[in-house]
Amino acid sequence: MPREKFCRAVLLGAKINAPPDADYVSLIFEVRRVGSNLNQMVKKLNVLGIVHAPELERNQNEIHEVCDMLCDTFKKVVK
Repeated sequence: MPREKFCRAVLLGAKINAPPDADYVSLIFEVRRVGSNLNQMVKKLNVLGIVHAPELERNQNEIHEVCDMLCDTFKKVVK
């Protein structure tokens, strides 16, 4: 945050939080990358007929839920 914006926020009584650790941001990036790779792999398995549709959908939903939880947690830490 630029110094001027920080000073204005402090003077206006805003709550200032420290930015998240760089490792935290890296973790979110890696989990998204892994989730994306898993998603692609499961879709290919489904095309080949190895995975049936209900299991495919359940796995995709779980991947999206984990990504959403990480994003929500990150937003809470950043605010």
